[in-house]
Amino acid sequence: MTFDICPRCGSNLENYRCPGCGGLFIPRCAQCGNTLVFEEVEYNGVGLLRCGVCSNQIDFEIKSLVEQSELS
Repeated sequence: MTFDICPRCGSNLENYRCPGCGGLFIPRCAQCGNTLVFEEVEYNGVGLLRCGVCSNQIDFEIKSLVEQSELS
């Protein structure tokens, strides 16, 4: 599972960065808050992320590393 679409403007993300609004978005584990250590795993032909800290495989969020006010 990767994040492909910007939650702000809907543009396709390129290497986690939005070419439309300039935001930088990365996956964040909703259980432990980890934003650094993830592994890609495949279950039944579906690519998923797994948190390298708590092994969460289901519940992820997207975190903005660039705040909207910094873009102006």
